[in-house]
Amino acid sequence: MDSGSLFGFSCECDNGWKRTPFDNETNFEFLPCIIPNCSLNYSCMPAAPPAPAMAPMPLNPSNFDPCYWIYCGEGTCTKNSTYSHTCQCDSGSYNLLSIPVFPCYSNCKTSKL
Repeated sequence: MDSGSLFGFSCECDNGWKRTPFDNETNFEFLPCIIPNCSLNYSCMPAAPPAPAMAPMPLNPSNFDPCYWIYCGEGTCTKNSTYSHTCQCDSGSYNLLSIPVFPCYSNCKTSKL
């Protein structure tokens, strides 16, 4: 409990975590520390392909396939159930934060700030 804070408590972030994408978080001490404090460096790989142009969406069963919408980076999307997925990483790549639904990156792309 912190009687001086807006909601009566404040969160202290562990090393490597942030509350918001902003550098000055003093006004947001009530938010949980859920944003990793890291950056992605794409200089060690070819540029990502451009995003496909958005076209009007036809009523198509693939629209409900979670892999239709997911970017897995250096991996392949695998549908687990009707609305969930995992990103299966290629050799040498790992899910961001070791969470299987996040995109796959090789070690050269992630670094602490």
